[in-house]
Amino acid sequence: MFDLMATSRYNDGGIASFYSPKIDQSCRFNDDDSARLYRTFDAPTNTKILTLNVWLKRCNLGTVCRILNPYVSANDWAYLGFNANNQIAFYNWNSPTDYGKVYSRLFRDIGSWFNIHLIIDTTNGTAADRQQVWINNERLTDIAIDYGDFTLDYTPLMNSAYTHQIGFNPDANQYSDFYLSNYYFIDGQALTPSDFEQSKYDIWIPKKYTGSYGTNGFCLDFANSADLGNDVSGNNNDFTSSGLTADDQVEDSPTNNYPTLNILHELSTATLANGNLDCSGVENEYATIIIPSSGKWGWKITVSENGLFGLEDIDLNEEVAADVSGEVVEMLVDMDLGTLKKKVDGGGLETIEASLDISSEWYPYFKAACSVDFGQLGYSPSESGFKALNATNTSNPTIKESNTGFDVVLYEGTGAEQSITDLNFSLAANAGLVCIKNRDAADEHKWVDTIRGATFDLSSDSTAVETEDTNGLTAFLSNGFTLGSGANGYNDNGESFVAWCFRMGAKYGFDIQTYEGTGIAHAENHNLGGVPELMIVKNLETVTNWSVYHYHALNKTDPETDSALLNTTAAFVDGNTIWNDTAPTSTQFTVGTANSVNENTKNHIVYLWRSISQFSKVFSYEGNGSADGPFVYCGFRPRYILIKNADTVQDWQVIDAARDTYNVVNSQ
Repeated sequence: MFDLMATSRYNDGGIASFYSPKIDQSCRFNDDDSARLYRTFDAPTNTKILTLNVWLKRCNLGTVCRILNPYVSANDWAYLGFNANNQIAFYNWNSPTDYGKVYSRLFRDIGSWFNIHLIIDTTNGTAADRQQVWINNERLTDIAIDYGDFTLDYTPLMNSAYTHQIGFNPDANQYSDFYLSNYYFIDGQALTPSDFEQSKYDIWIPKKYTGSYGTNGFCLDFANSADLGNDVSGNNNDFTSSGLTADDQVEDSPTNNYPTLNILHELSTATLANGNLDCSGVENEYATIIIPSSGKWGWKITVSENGLFGLEDIDLNEEVAADVSGEVVEMLVDMDLGTLKKKVDGGGLETIEASLDISSEWYPYFKAACSVDFGQLGYSPSESGFKALNATNTSNPTIKESNTGFDVVLYEGTGAEQSITDLNFSLAANAGLVCIKNRDAADEHKWVDTIRGATFDLSSDSTAVETEDTNGLTAFLSNGFTLGSGANGYNDNGESFVAWCFRMGAKYGFDIQTYEGTGIAHAENHNLGGVPELMIVKNLETVTNWSVYHYHALNKTDPETDSALLNTTAAFVDGNTIWNDTAPTSTQFTVGTANSVNENTKNHIVYLWRSISQFSKVFSYEGNGSADGPFVYCGFRPRYILIKNADTVQDWQVIDAARDTYNVVNSQ
């Protein structure tokens, strides 16, 4: 039902100066074009040591993709790339011996760039370090299939004097679907990811490599559209191009990400090609990003067949589109004025919608076979003040390091007083909420906040009143909190715990308020800085349920008529005694006459959230019961997700990126 709180990664939007150097282009490999680059290597500087570093953005999923594939024969070949299960692997087959690993992590994001780093060093005295694969400066260690480590001083096929393919698997005649950028290969050195990239606001971004390359080393920057295999390292180790044209030099890059069409969305029925910019078949397509909430934006569509084009709010199933019968249509949406207009075949502006609901989340929408250019193929809006959709043109994030506003901490119970000091913001200096759960036992979910004090807890899965536990969470620190020695669901010896920590403030879209009930429906003030999208209320003094408000509950236009119970599995239900059928505002929320939210003379507490761009998001979605479920655009990689089926009796579930650091995420 909703996704709450943010990623530890700073979104790259809106700051052109954030990247140095800035990468202007990539090379698009389309499998339908049999696209590849290939070169026969010379005798290497070192037959046992190499480094490969490249940026990649995926297109098709469930297909074999080769980043580099040396090939001698059906019995002698190697590769770095993806298998049909969307796992990355390095494999070396030199009959009758094979080496390599298939890593457990699944890579199914087709909207983002990521950095891949390979180190091969068979002279390393540690067998497990002779092959290393890193993604965004994180070494992959979880293995799905282990073919074994290279033996000491083994000569791998990669960097040997054979033909090496990029984007092609000769053994099975398979071509790849992806974008590649800033491709480095170093002969004779085992270099670290930081030799090529750098961390900024906890985001892995490119930097200029200044070292040597060795005999077979190369750098492909794809800057020459007439020669996409041109090596700019100084070695002149150029690759021969096949199936690639100048049009495959694309402005989409790791330092300026553009949207494409989204094969992951559950409503998609199209067949995509050309870097997910062409769609055909039974079409129902959307872009991989939503339109920003402000500003003027444009994109160009080359129409293959007549059909509907425009915008759609997928969550609410609301469509604003026009039937287009021309050859080229330009879509222009003004989110400041709330207008959607089009230009057909270079003609005048035609209004599709003059009063667009700018509070909705609109996706570019395509319901016919077409090709789309969001700007990565050279499109620039024809109207003054309009911009192309890309990361550089979007707004600056207000929170550059999201773990200073939300953080997840894992710790082990000791049964003795201890301090947890891994938090990235101060609870001693800032108001906030800590939710603690024992991962090994059926203990209650503990909620402790700085407003009531460290020793006063609530249990979100219970109707119980507030209690004081002087041996539970005992103090808030500048970098965490202190725990007592009680075996009480906070610090049980030998058991594992997770703590989800929220920082209060309008900047972070989170507020906590306490109030005394009156028994009469009335409004209370809040300091959220905007209209609440999620509210959770508990009567502190009486055994009652927790009441939950969600602004998209059941996809209704009047969610203030409905509520759920945080401490039960019950579905959302209609009733006017919780919120008095009154929607919250940017300064107030209303409670009805129910004892759970407004018992006379009793103290209550309310936790309020709203979405903050590129940091947190409250949303709803429709399930489809399929293994290929709904896609929800957040604008960031979530670190914490709280989900409830709003229609039926189902558990509340919490998922986070601390207990599961990679896909598939299964811990709930």
